[in-house]
Amino acid sequence: MAAARAEAAWLEGRTEAVADATESALELAIRRRAWWIVGELAFWRMRAGIHDEIAPIATEPWAAHIAGDWRRAAELWNAIDSPYEAALALAERLVLSEKTIDHHVSAILRKLDVRTRGEASAQAVTLGLAGQDR
Repeated sequence: MAAARAEAAWLEGRTEAVADATESALELAIRRRAWWIVGELAFWRMRAGIHDEIAPIATEPWAAHIAGDWRRAAELWNAIDSPYEAALALAERLVLSEKTIDHHVSAILRKLDVRTRGEASAQAVTLGLAGQDR
């Protein structure tokens, strides 16, 4: 849940909320040696401008992604059948193309189990993910 909250906060432009959403979960994941979760939480913290010294202990795809080794991260993501994360790693290194943006939109639609952007907007409101006036 912490990673989902962090992602939602980041998507809404509330980067300061990412720290609140991840801090205690990250500490717990480190204590429990849950390296995959450590990596995912550290990734969202990095996207929000929080630079922790924990990336090397994260699972390899996350560690490469956080370290900025985009090519290696994409290879690792593809090796474990995670094309979305592979595209994300490469898109962060490159200028976002229309195809990349469409890929991300499609992934969001899949995650929300909807078919259109309008349905996604309605679902975001229902789930409390939509922000107020911007």
